Amino acid sequence: MRVLGPIGDKIIVPLTEGSNEMTFDDGRVRETHEKPGDAIWREPGIPHELLNRSDWQYRNILIEIKAGVHREREQAARGPG
Repeated sequence: MRVLGPIGDKIIVPLTEGSNEMTFDDGRVRETHEKPGDAIWREPGIPHELLNRSDWQYRNILIEIKAGVHREREQAARGPG
């Protein structure tokens, strides 16, 4: 059994062209078509599985956005008080 990963709070930057299929935990299926250099924002959502439908290896860079980081840095810069 595969464990499905969450979707969202991420920016995806494809390194190769991709023709993929996302199967969501609730059974929905969505086709995606990525191009190198695109920046794709994923809103928080339900878990999914990504299946590469291409005849080649799909590669990307995934940037995870951590909640509260900006706010914590602002507070640290202001100092105690």
